[in-house]
Amino acid sequence: MGTSISVPIVDRIIYKQIDDEKVVPCNPILIHTPSMRTPEYIVDYRTIYQCMRTTLIEALRQEVDNVVIPAFGGLTGKVPCDVIARMMFLAYKQIYNQPNELTWGYALHIAKELRLR
Repeated sequence: MGTSISVPIVDRIIYKQIDDEKVVPCNPILIHTPSMRTPEYIVDYRTIYQCMRTTLIEALRQEVDNVVIPAFGGLTGKVPCDVIARMMFLAYKQIYNQPNELTWGYALHIAKELRLR
């Protein structure tokens, strides 16, 4: 891919961006899901969960069968690899193991799993 594809993608992201960073379906194989507005450490690890969850939802919406997803927050965000893996896996489980009904019990279960301590 290299730089030949990155310039049109960045142009499309900028064009689609209205007032905030949004998930942008650039083409059938690329979904841009920002994990931060500006380069900084990620202190709330739920950001990783939300990025993964949002990416999977958009992939389902766009009917994408296969995805390659980077380690959200791993470089600039300085999030430990084990935390990234846990948050991304929890988002995956939440999307692909949907409950039959949404209850407070289910919501509390998800909230408890997202706590690291």
